[in-house]
Amino acid sequence: MAKQNNSIPQSLLVRNSSGAIDPVATTAKFAAELEALKAREADRVSKVADAVHAVFDEYPGASINMDAVGSLTAQKLGVSLEDMADTAEAARDYVRSNVSEFKIARGKGGGAKRLSDVPAEASEQQ
Repeated sequence: MAKQNNSIPQSLLVRNSSGAIDPVATTAKFAAELEALKAREADRVSKVADAVHAVFDEYPGASINMDAVGSLTAQKLGVSLEDMADTAEAARDYVRSNVSEFKIARGKGGGAKRLSDVPAEASEQQ
């Protein structure tokens, strides 16, 4: 008989004493793993957010190119080269998804600006 390719990782399956999958215990284990993943993701987003704001703290009122925001954030976090692209993308995603905190302009002189660094009248004119 050919081996089936299950879509559920074996590490998440809990088996009873007869070797059958225990659905209640497996569900509980999956729920615990999911909660741990959510906590790690929330921690990562928080660290990225703090680093993005640290970048804008260094350049108050500046319009920063989105690629630069990503790169400078990754540098602030001191990530490895392997994690650089993912972290830079997470920083850009943070800026894009927080429209109440940042304004993004395209073209010459474009980039991201932190709204709290810009006087109210100036941000309304842009």
